[in-house]
Amino acid sequence: MLSGIGPERARRAANSLLAAGADALVSWGSAAGLDPRLSSGTLVLADAVEVPGPIRYRVDRRWREDVRTRLKANFALAEGAIASATVVLDSPEQKAALFHLTHAMAADMESGAVAEVAQQKDRPFLIVRAVSDPAGMTMPKRALREIDSWGRIPLTSLAMAVFRHPPDLIGLLALGRGYFAALRTLARAARHLDGGGLSHP
Repeated sequence: MLSGIGPERARRAANSLLAAGADALVSWGSAAGLDPRLSSGTLVLADAVEVPGPIRYRVDRRWREDVRTRLKANFALAEGAIASATVVLDSPEQKAALFHLTHAMAADMESGAVAEVAQQKDRPFLIVRAVSDPAGMTMPKRALREIDSWGRIPLTSLAMAVFRHPPDLIGLLALGRGYFAALRTLARAARHLDGGGLSHP
């Protein structure tokens, strides 16, 4: 189920999946890199998610190890915790601050909500993410204002944002390259996990 951006949408999607009969949850998508060593396209197989509080939700260990075994021969996996961000991290300074606070490899806005629902409903969960924007990337703020709740930027809005502030084009191109690198990694991972490889053991 495609949830859209943010914890509330992720929470609704997770509850809808469980209501439809799902017996386990996966938080799957892109993430912001916090660890400076991670580049765009790096596959993150998290062992936990840290939400403000701080509260740490651990993924299902057996399930994670099963998926890790299937992926490790074909991917350089980043393993460790992921942080739950409450806003889009649009500057290296914001990412560095969250990295210093949590020591998490990456951050997203949905995994924490999925983890909360899984714990409330006593269901196992897993986190598979790919880095789109690394720790040192600055996001073009004007263009980010045009992104809708599904992560899309209308072409006319994008053109106007670049027209009003041409230097944003460089940041947008870098963001686009990173985002598509993440999508390619997730597509490869999905192929390697095809045929039940992502099913809960």
